[in-house]
Amino acid sequence: MWQDIAIITIAIVVIGYLGHRIYVFFTKPVSPCDNCVGCSLKEQLKNKKTECPVQSKK
Repeated sequence: MWQDIAIITIAIVVIGYLGHRIYVFFTKPVSPCDNCVGCSLKEQLKNKKTECPVQSKK
């Protein structure tokens, strides 16, 4: 009996984990710096996204 409960619990955890990973795979924006902690290229990309195009032309 307890073995069945353990197997069901493990299966629920695995299904939940896989569901989460699939959700993140399809909803997370694709970026070359996803796992980067902070290099100069990442800072340049971040600044490029946050700068106003009108202000950068002045």
